[in-house]
Amino acid sequence: MLFRSLASTAVPDKKLAGMSRTQMQLRRVFERNQSRFDRIYRKALRSNPALEGTVIFGITIASSGEVSDCLIKSSDLQDAKVERRMTSTCKMLAFDEAVKEDVFEMPLTFAP
Repeated sequence: MLFRSLASTAVPDKKLAGMSRTQMQLRRVFERNQSRFDRIYRKALRSNPALEGTVIFGITIASSGEVSDCLIKSSDLQDAKVERRMTSTCKMLAFDEAVKEDVFEMPLTFAP
């Protein structure tokens, strides 16, 4: 697997402090959309076979479940085009509705 996130590690389904969605709800969305991030990464690998690293997204999810903001907090990839595509993909994710907005960070690790 090219893509790994902390979301894919085994964690109990519990809410984080100040969050209205559970860890499992967040993890499920990233697992369902894993192939979208993998595709971006695999395409970039064709022109840069040494491309690897971790991207940490800062994500804000509105109570409606739409991603209202997604930005890269840090990245080891050092490829602006790939990072821009991943950010656009992140903004298209859809989460469950909740009582309030959630803000969290999601690290995704990519390796050939």
